[in-house]
Amino acid sequence: MCGLGVISLAGIVVNNNIILIDTFNEYRGRGYSAGHAAFRAGLVRFRPVVLTAVTTILGLMPMVFQLTIKILDREIIAGAPSSQWWTQLSSTIAGGLTFATILTLVATPAMLVIGGAFVRGHKPASPGLIRRALSLWSKRLAPAQG
Repeated sequence: MCGLGVISLAGIVVNNNIILIDTFNEYRGRGYSAGHAAFRAGLVRFRPVVLTAVTTILGLMPMVFQLTIKILDREIIAGAPSSQWWTQLSSTIAGGLTFATILTLVATPAMLVIGGAFVRGHKPASPGLIRRALSLWSKRLAPAQG
């Protein structure tokens, strides 16, 4: 079950990082330096990343502590056989998400700044430039009409 927990954890972490990197690229496109873009992206994405992590971790706590909550019977059972099956999965996700959230908010912006130092002065191409290039390319490939 730990393997399944790692796979589901990877999905959450990759999603958070993709959104953070997209925000970073958006700020880079606006002309911010790599350091300022990483800082702004971290500030803008801090609350959504932390809230996603906290709600997921808190939602998994009953499974981590092997609690079975029977809503209709208004009963809480500790250590039921059905809850023992899910303890490894929930512990993997909750513990990994705690660690990965810190990495997402600290290590990812740091790596983006380091990567930005290697590409100084590089600005992403504007959509207009891309459209013009595609237009010229499609005209070259179009068969000559006569």
